[in-house]
Amino acid sequence: MKTNKPIRMLACLMALGLAFSGFATQAADAPPSVLLETFACSYHDGKDMDDLLAARDYMVKQADKAGVSLAPSYVWSRFKGGPDLDTIWFTVHEDLTAFAAESEAFGAAPELAGVNARFGTVASC
Repeated sequence: MKTNKPIRMLACLMALGLAFSGFATQAADAPPSVLLETFACSYHDGKDMDDLLAARDYMVKQADKAGVSLAPSYVWSRFKGGPDLDTIWFTVHEDLTAFAAESEAFGAAPELAGVNARFGTVASC
């Protein structure tokens, strides 16, 4: 049986349209992308998690003084085995723009000038 060419073409176009609408739906439902800033660090001799958290507290206090909003951060401490490092610090930014805005604020605010030096006395990253 011979089919009509315009009908076949229409069926192919409809199939392609349905396929592409499925891709568009999946893209719309995809979660927003995030940027993960990561530091793998080893403590200096005599330093530990208490010193790291003290540096973090200093950073939070100085950021409050400067009016800078900090992204959420998490610290993983090595429990057993693995690579030769003590902690991994993760900061979760909404996207590259949020990361850039926080980085720029750190560079511009005089209150935050000593934060990196404070962390540098605790660990090498």
